[in-house]
Amino acid sequence: MTDFVFTVEENANGRFGLKVCYRNGELYRYYASVSDNRYELEALALCCAEGNISALHIDDVICDFLCQTSKI
Repeated sequence: MTDFVFTVEENANGRFGLKVCYRNGELYRYYASVSDNRYELEALALCCAEGNISALHIDDVICDFLCQTSKI
């Protein structure tokens, strides 16, 4: 598995995105507007980092997170 660095970043609209980079700093994925709750997204980033999520599963983890936090 590849080691990634997960960073929560605020966008211009006051929402938060998740930046996923390789350890060398190269961008792997950027999910620009995932949540309006920074703390939930930081918890997700920590779980991903501690769980050593593989590149194949990052999109699935984000999708699951969005489904769980959806207000629909």
